[in-house]
Amino acid sequence: MVVAQDLTQTVKSFYAAMARRDYPALRDALDARVEWNSAENFLYAEHNPYVGVEMVLGILRQIDDDWDTFAIRPEETFVAGETVIVRGRYRGKLKGTGFGLDAEFVHVLHFRDGRLLTGRTYTDTAQFRDAVKHLRRPGPPERAG
Repeated sequence: MVVAQDLTQTVKSFYAAMARRDYPALRDALDARVEWNSAENFLYAEHNPYVGVEMVLGILRQIDDDWDTFAIRPEETFVAGETVIVRGRYRGKLKGTGFGLDAEFVHVLHFRDGRLLTGRTYTDTAQFRDAVKHLRRPGPPERAG
């Protein structure tokens, strides 16, 4: 079992790797069977649960495709055994609109042997919806009926 101090450093390193988009370091930080669940009704929840390293890293790649800037900034970290709760903020500017985002998040992370096994995010999904509502392509015309 990883001690709290070691896990705190592991979490700091994990978020630093995300900030740098250091995919090799992120791959090393994820368990091969990692599973991630995004908040319900979240822009990046269409494949919940995301299972496997490449699926989980694909969320970060999709974010980079959609946003000019996007930062995941942890502010508080709470460690209990191999479970970590991180409270922080998502900040970014959406491509094509420059819409600014500043949304609180909570990540609930569970580690095994120092590697991320499961993660779940909770955030203000309305801010993300508002950011992209003007970018969505209209659906097919409604049938008269």
